[in-house]
Amino acid sequence: MNLFIEFPGQQRTKRPGSSLWKEPAYTPPVYNATEKDTGVSELTATLSRRDVHRASAQEREIPRFVPKTNPISVEAAYAPEFDYAQVLQRCSKRMAVLRAVMLVILVPVALGLLFVASFCLSSIAHGARPEQVGEQLTHLVQQISGLLHGIFS
Repeated sequence: MNLFIEFPGQQRTKRPGSSLWKEPAYTPPVYNATEKDTGVSELTATLSRRDVHRASAQEREIPRFVPKTNPISVEAAYAPEFDYAQVLQRCSKRMAVLRAVMLVILVPVALGLLFVASFCLSSIAHGARPEQVGEQLTHLVQQISGLLHGIFS
């Protein structure tokens, strides 16, 4: 996609070296046999070269104003980029909300798992067998459910 907006007048007048540049046609002066004899041909040839040079300089002039016939608005020219930026902005807002919700949910869950793991390891360190650890975890779950039932009822 070309990000440089060119007006129709600018498209017609390209710089030399581009594919659309056309050199002004120069036609060499025509000499007649009668002009050669009279000596007027040199003056005519000089004048015609100057006229051609002036005409080619005028053809190469770049217009210094923006044509008012076909104005190009920035909104119309960059509409796809603006739409893509809005989609990115909506997506980043959604991701920010999702991150905040995940933080609120996952931090307490992670702390609970850490507590259960440390509870199991401390009971194993005190010499409990796996059956006893299971019984203690069952007792812990019953106490927590009783506490939550008492809070929310």
